[in-house]
Amino acid sequence: AVCIDRHDSIAFFRATGQNAGSVNVPRGRKAIHTMLFNFNLEPIEDFAPRQQPDIPHVSWFSLSQGEYWLRAGESALLEYGEEARAQGAPRHCAYPVARLHEDLIGMLPYILEPVPEALVTYLSGSDAAAWWEAYEAWYDANQSRADDAGIQQLDDDAHRLLYGRMLDTSYIAPLTSIVLWSDDENVYLSWDNRAGTLNGSPAWAAQYGEFQMPRREFLAEVQSFHTRLIEQMEGRIEQVCCGKLPPETLIDLDALVNEHEERGDALHEALALKGQTDWQAVERAIAEILDAPE
Repeated sequence: AVCIDRHDSIAFFRATGQNAGSVNVPRGRKAIHTMLFNFNLEPIEDFAPRQQPDIPHVSWFSLSQGEYWLRAGESALLEYGEEARAQGAPRHCAYPVARLHEDLIGMLPYILEPVPEALVTYLSGSDAAAWWEAYEAWYDANQSRADDAGIQQLDDDAHRLLYGRMLDTSYIAPLTSIVLWSDDENVYLSWDNRAGTLNGSPAWAAQYGEFQMPRREFLAEVQSFHTRLIEQMEGRIEQVCCGKLPPETLIDLDALVNEHEERGDALHEALALKGQTDWQAVERAIAEILDAPE
């Protein structure tokens, strides 16, 4: 039974088992034994609500405080290396898990949009590094023309290659770079964390590499992550309703419940969308920038 004495709106929770937004993933392959997307939620007893007058202290986002990491084969991404942990870093990225979830959901239409073979070379490896060095040189050389509409369009077109395919980790220190993309058969994940250091030592356990899996298995991994998070967050909201937080905590239960329902539907909605990248414009922009005089 759910404690609902504080608010009647929580009652629908037990009646909405579809909140996880299940997706039919094609069968035919063996299950993946190691999960790609991993997380632990912070114990509700350790959750520290923000204390601001007249503003709800608990949001779905903040309530998802925890740690998360990606397991790509033998490599663990968003996991700090031993030298970094010796300097006080946590083992994994410590942040609300909702951030990884919402970023991944937003990226899905672009991750699942196959990248033309001619452009894949600019997404990972030495060719990608050379491309971005050329881009930076071009950008620096055209700073004085930054207001030129043609320069702006060229810049925008070049960046469409990574739009929706580079995981936003700007809130994490130090630097980390994780890119996801696909072709007609597989989803690829590449990372280059060699620039991320703490006091001169490598910060991240996984420095440089690439991993791939069939599209159907990637979808199964996304579904698993989504379902696990939504189910565990439902349990946390039930705990909030049962008074697990300090009595002085301001809580808008209606907003919390409504957002949970919306987040539960997010995967289904994302999979209904299709990326619409203008690949010809991307290819033209890259070629023009690479051919620009130094």
